[in-house]
Amino acid sequence: VQWSAYSIHLLSVPIPAAQTALTMNQPMVSITKQAGKSARIHCEFAQKSITYIHWYRQQPGKAPQRLLYYNLGTSKQTLDSGFSSDKFSAYRKKDLNCFLEIETLGTSDAGTYYCAGWDSTVTQLPLLPVQKKSLSVVTRSRT
Repeated sequence: VQWSAYSIHLLSVPIPAAQTALTMNQPMVSITKQAGKSARIHCEFAQKSITYIHWYRQQPGKAPQRLLYYNLGTSKQTLDSGFSSDKFSAYRKKDLNCFLEIETLGTSDAGTYYCAGWDSTVTQLPLLPVQKKSLSVVTRSRT
């Protein structure tokens, strides 16, 4: 039995917001999961004024793609074109925690996942903190 691993990494990249200090954090740096399993990625935010959480995926050699955004006020997610609710879902747990759930992992799910927040109370263009996390999908092949 041979195992192949595809890495996903998480990095915290704080970016100052306009006239406010917003903080977001993704606690784990990387996740490794077997193909066919599910993965849950955690994003913490410190301000209750954040209205939307956006989730992005960047695959090696490609530009980041937004998967979906989640409205914290209505608990409604909106998927971007080309992404399925059977595969990706977001939800809020407790006050300042949001999660991205990825179902039935395949090698195409490997990449770097980012969460970003939108604060609609800021009147200037906000540049909010962006967090990223790696996801590795491991497949098993027989040799």
